[in-house]
Amino acid sequence: MKGKFILAVSVFILSYLLFFSHLTLGEEKVKVVVVLKKQAQVTDRFIYLKDIAEKIEADQSLIKKLSGLKVGSSPLPGKKRSLNEELVLVRLYQNGFSPDEVEVCGEREVVVFRKGSPFSDEKGDFSEEGENYKRGDFFVREGDIVSLVVEEPNLRVITRGRALQSGKKGEVIEVINISSCKRLKGRVTAPFTVKVNPLD
Repeated sequence: MKGKFILAVSVFILSYLLFFSHLTLGEEKVKVVVVLKKQAQVTDRFIYLKDIAEKIEADQSLIKKLSGLKVGSSPLPGKKRSLNEELVLVRLYQNGFSPDEVEVCGEREVVVFRKGSPFSDEKGDFSEEGENYKRGDFFVREGDIVSLVVEEPNLRVITRGRALQSGKKGEVIEVINISSCKRLKGRVTAPFTVKVNPLD
């Protein structure tokens, strides 16, 4: 009986290892912490992470890259727009940081003012709401490269996949594991993140 139990556990763990390419045991230490300001003022056409962050905690080798990370377009001169926490997370994910590596805290929303005259003839699309990921918007869109996550007590497994459907937070969508080409269904938990069960 004991031998059968050990065999069953071994098969279960092996299925994780065969399905996923990256294995982490327990909780990984967050490598990047971004503390957002309540307000920020810019002069450039673009908003960078250094403009809206009260503090960036990371390895020294990453500070320069993070500081220059482009978060979005600035409002027109003399105007303002807001950026929320979800958009900052998306920009970090798009620049190669996985959900386990980043934490965004401080203010939930940053109001960004741009110096200059509101009568500037500068043109462009500077929608205040267009880039924000609000609760009702899709966190994953069809074709996105996403993190596929399996979580069990003391076990967290992450690999890359592609979304075959768009989904809002909490919705179940179909995805495909890039390494195994296996189709799965999972629940959207965060921008570019889908929680799946490889045994489904």
